[in-house]
Amino acid sequence: DTDDEDDDDLDNLSTGGADGPGQVKKTTVTSKILREYITRARKYQPVVPPDVAPYIVEAYVGLRMQDAPGAAMRGTSNGDQTVMTARQLLSILRLSQALGRLRFSDYVAREDVDEAIRL
Repeated sequence: DTDDEDDDDLDNLSTGGADGPGQVKKTTVTSKILREYITRARKYQPVVPPDVAPYIVEAYVGLRMQDAPGAAMRGTSNGDQTVMTARQLLSILRLSQALGRLRFSDYVAREDVDEAIRL
């Protein structure tokens, strides 16, 4: 493979490359391409933009409210999660940054935060 072919394969990997509407292109990713993808992704250090920071705070406060004492009496507790901690907030931030890095982005998007919370 030439470098141009590797770049095309890497572009398909990063964009999900589809054959048509509703279809996903199935390709085998070689270890060489995967290493190149990881090397490129590591060059990015996504930051939380000012418009996303309040969204993270609201999401965190919402999760804290779900876990607050008395939430079960209000019918808002999900029962399978422990109290939301500051450490978990930091984990959400780190996961959001990692997801942004996977997209080769310099900024964390709201979708990254939502996926980090889901995880």
